[in-house]
Amino acid sequence: MSISITRTVERPKRQEVAIYLLVWILYLLAPAYTPSKTSTALDLGYFIQAFNHFASISFILFVLIPASLHQAKYAAFTLWTTILILTSTFIEEMVLEPILYPEGSGSEINLYDVWHSVTQFIPTVVIFIAFKMIWDAKERVRKVEELKKEKALTELNFLKSQLNPHLLFNTITSIYSEAMDESPKTAKMILKLSSLMRYLLKKSTSKVVPLQAEVEQVDNFISLQKLRTSDYSDISFKVSGDLSNISVAPALLLSIVENCFKHSFNSENLRIHIDLIVEGQKLTLATENSIGNTEGDSNKIGMENINKQLELQYPDLHHLDINTSDGTHNLKLQINLENERD
Repeated sequence: MSISITRTVERPKRQEVAIYLLVWILYLLAPAYTPSKTSTALDLGYFIQAFNHFASISFILFVLIPASLHQAKYAAFTLWTTILILTSTFIEEMVLEPILYPEGSGSEINLYDVWHSVTQFIPTVVIFIAFKMIWDAKERVRKVEELKKEKALTELNFLKSQLNPHLLFNTITSIYSEAMDESPKTAKMILKLSSLMRYLLKKSTSKVVPLQAEVEQVDNFISLQKLRTSDYSDISFKVSGDLSNISVAPALLLSIVENCFKHSFNSENLRIHIDLIVEGQKLTLATENSIGNTEGDSNKIGMENINKQLELQYPDLHHLDINTSDGTHNLKLQINLENERD
């Protein structure tokens, strides 16, 4: 029966090793502070024998457990652990004690002394194995949580990478049309677009941004859309409440507002009404817009991405209500920003 340890053994963490060594130091010094007539003297021989146990237990914890027990090779672990305990006891009884304490050791093997040493050593081994198993279980839970967070962050960044280019594409197309017509609005549109792109490039990788900065870019985006066409006449954006010291996911509100413009494109009696209300730690965004002849799948995907972003960044902290009726698209988003306040 063999076990491979080259690929399965991981280097122990510094914190784990530090705690392990601290426990051993306390274990070694414990006899000196134990009120017992038979307490062991802390001489050189005691520390040499303790190091014999330390070497065996360390090999079990940091080699055998990762290489066999964590690989479900229970028979191999039991066999090699038993061999190590017996070998360590044999070294103690037949090698170390005759050298360190020649006056107290006989020339013949005393099986009772060997068995006594084994039964005294086993509880120590079991305690340290339990310590290692508990520690490794906590590490596995921590790694699973880290992987979940990394997966969520990767998915969140992917959603942002889908939202932001789509938000800019139609605007760039409009600027091109204005430039072809040599419109005086071109310069203003380029200036507003550059501000919007700068914001998206700098802030989109952040977890949160100041709410005031997000609101400024929403206003900037609306102004940019008004420059694109004179059809956007019935547009309102109202903000109420204290925005200071509050943060929000970057481009989240901006993407919702952009979706309003997508929905209303080519609609009759075009209108877009946006209300942002901050009450303490609660943010409410309500939008109402007319519905035009837009590509349904594109709008559906856009809202699905926004909903996924909310689920990833504000799980159990938001409520999103969307309904469409009589040529009007209504959205109401409520977010508890308790954890996002600076």
